[in-house]
Amino acid sequence: MPKGNHFTAAVAANNVTAAGQSIKDLQSALSFVPQQPVSLLTSATISPERLPLADAALQAAEQAPDVMRKSTNPEQLRAKIVAYRHLHTLRNQLQPELTRLDNALNVLGSDIIFQVNNIHEDIKKDNGETADLGELRQQVAAYYAKSNTRKTGGPKPKATSPEPA
Repeated sequence: MPKGNHFTAAVAANNVTAAGQSIKDLQSALSFVPQQPVSLLTSATISPERLPLADAALQAAEQAPDVMRKSTNPEQLRAKIVAYRHLHTLRNQLQPELTRLDNALNVLGSDIIFQVNNIHEDIKKDNGETADLGELRQQVAAYYAKSNTRKTGGPKPKATSPEPA
C-alpha cells in the first residue's frame, strides 16, 4: 500500500446528487430492459465475438425457410440480434465509468485504511493513558484482534514455559 497516498478528487454533495439524478434518468431510459431472474441466466449464450455466427444463421433461415423448423422466426431473431448489439454498445459506454468508480473507491479506501492503521498504532502507543478513549480504544482493538485471527487462522497460542523434567 502506498504511504501518504491522497485521493485527489473532491467529492462534493452537489456532484453526488447530480450523478444520482443522472442514474435515475438512465434507469428510466433503460426501463425497457427487463431485470432477469438468476434462474434464467445461463452460460449457453452468445458473445459479441460470436455475433457473426448469429448473422450467418439469420441469413440461412431467410434464404432457406423450407429447411428450418416451423418455430424458426427470422424477424424475431433479427430483432434480438439488433437489441443485443444496442445493449452491448450501452454496456461498453458505461464500462469506463464503472471502472473509474471502482478505481476511485480503491484509492479512497486505501487512503482511509492507511489513516485508520496510523490511528490504531497511535492508540496502541498511548497504552491506555488517555481515559476518554476507553470504549473507542476497545472497538478499534477488537477489530484488529479479529483481523489478526483471520490472517493467522486462529488466535495466537500463549507461550508456555517448558515443563521441568
